Amino acid sequence: MKKKICIICIILILIIGTIAFIIYQNQSKNTPEEVLQTYMSYIEQKNYSGMYSLLNAETKERVTEEDFTTRNRNIYEGIEAQNLNINIVKTDKKDNNAEIVYSTKMDTMAGEITFPNTAILTKNEDKMYELSWNSTMIFPELKDEYKVRVSTLTAKRGTIYDRNDIVVAEDGIASQIGFVPGKMNADTKNADIEKISNLLGISVDTINNALSASYVKDDTFVPLKTVLKTKQELKNATLEVKGIKIIDVTERIYPYEEATGALLGYIQTIGEEELKQKQAEGYTASSKIGKEGLERAFESKLHAQNGAEIYIEDENGNKSKTLAKVDAKNGENVKLTIDVLKQQNAYNQFKEDKSACVMMNPYTGEILALVTTPTYNSNDFTLGMTNEKWQSLTQDPANPLYNRYLASYAPGSSFKPIVGAIGLNTGSFTADEDFGTSGTKWQNSNSWGDFYITTLTTYSGKANLQNALIYSDNIYFAKAALKIGAERLKNNIGKSP
Repeated sequence: MKKKICIICIILILIIGTIAFIIYQNQSKNTPEEVLQTYMSYIEQKNYSGMYSLLNAETKERVTEEDFTTRNRNIYEGIEAQNLNINIVKTDKKDNNAEIVYSTKMDTMAGEITFPNTAILTKNEDKMYELSWNSTMIFPELKDEYKVRVSTLTAKRGTIYDRNDIVVAEDGIASQIGFVPGKMNADTKNADIEKISNLLGISVDTINNALSASYVKDDTFVPLKTVLKTKQELKNATLEVKGIKIIDVTERIYPYEEATGALLGYIQTIGEEELKQKQAEGYTASSKIGKEGLERAFESKLHAQNGAEIYIEDENGNKSKTLAKVDAKNGENVKLTIDVLKQQNAYNQFKEDKSACVMMNPYTGEILALVTTPTYNSNDFTLGMTNEKWQSLTQDPANPLYNRYLASYAPGSSFKPIVGAIGLNTGSFTADEDFGTSGTKWQNSNSWGDFYITTLTTYSGKANLQNALIYSDNIYFAKAALKIGAERLKNNIGKSP
């Protein structure tokens, strides 16, 4: 019996000892410094419930978890806080209280923020340290009734000019057309929506879905489509419908529309994969980036970096303190060799055809015009494209998204008509003169050694100018050049433009 009692006593002693050890271990881990470090790590993890669990009873009586979470989330995520860490300077303990002096450093959308701060901790009934919290733990100057504001300082993307300093792409003012539901005529609502649908090329369902969105109130401006500010006739027609409102917005504008479509390309919001590659260069999730054409080719020059200011606003709406600020950086302007008037003229001539047109200065190599048809309007991509418009582009058998002047062709063939014209103008041969068939391989004499003129195919009929052009006969035009003669050919190629 005594033996059993001894065993029970030993077991009880072990249990009590274990519990005491666990309590001791927990208390030893619950130092003021560890509590503060844990709290700060939860900010980085966006674990707001974990942060709240470390607060003392007095704080929890004063601030609900919902209010605490909302305030901290709005501030830390609003300023895009990351890489937050603290450096503890000193800790003073007295009775059940502890005061920690520390410095905080974090990266934000407006740059790095550093500041000294003080944390107060109290022991609860279990002798565990808990934080006494108010808004000054976020920033020392931030009172509970104050707010943290973020102001975006908008930068301007570089402007693209032609050779004569005519603007071909710029950040300009466009017109956004939309409905204000409370001002619409209830009796003619359906007819009015139908009319706007026809004018803007937007489906009735799209308009109705926009008007029925959860955020929409009677006085809400519901944007439907953004158009060039110069589209005055269209804007006037929409304004005849009750409830329509037009506001100015800043957008990337391409004044020459389809004429410069494929050449300039367009910009759009950066994609997720692009952002991973470009984040170190100052791009953010809201950045616009060149997707095609010269907008893409000159992205590194044209790219603008928005600035930002993070500041504290007092209860009267006044700026109390600037916490961080990075200035906006405008993009560089780009001047092209393109003559946009020649570009427009070439487009107008070929816009109904599947074609490519390249106009160059033969003495400098400068490209004066670069046109592919059919093509697209860059404004459709930047101002907003309907599903119907996108489908018309992607399903068009003429393939307007295909850039024909990027295709590779042997440059000699484009010069053959010029050789033919010089031959006729100088009387070196006639258009119907038969140079004789030579198969696919020919040389003028044995003096050419191993050098031969070759062509891709043979053809029936005379080897005259018409057939030579049809079949792109290299041998014919080599013979033509010899008939013309080197000096005569050189002197008749053309004069300087």
